[in-house]
Amino acid sequence: MNYDSRDVIKQIRKGLLIRTSLFGEQTWQETCLFLLKEFGRMVDSLLYIRFGDKPEIAGDAYAKSEVMDMLTQIDIMCQIRGWDFDDLRREGAEKFLTRMMEYKEKV
Repeated sequence: MNYDSRDVIKQIRKGLLIRTSLFGEQTWQETCLFLLKEFGRMVDSLLYIRFGDKPEIAGDAYAKSEVMDMLTQIDIMCQIRGWDFDDLRREGAEKFLTRMMEYKEKV
C-alpha cells in the first residue's frame, strides 16, 4: 500500500495537539498504556469471534479498527521518542526474516 508518511505524521501531530490542549502532553509511558488498552480490545474481539455472544465486537471490522488504533499509538510513541516509524517497520521485517531463516536452519 502506498501512502505518504508525511501526511500520516501531520494527521497524528494535529491529533496530538488537540489531545495536549485537552489533557496535557502525552508521555511515551502513557502511549504504552494506550497501546495495551487497544491490544486488549483487539484480543477481546478475537475471543468473541471464537467464543462470545457479543456480535457488536465479534468481527474483523472491530479487530481491524483496534489494530489501526494500535498502529497509531506506535506511531505516536515513535514521534515522542524521535524514532522513524518506517525505518522500524523495515528493520523489524528484516529482523523477523533473519530469525525465521536461522530457525529454518535449526530444524
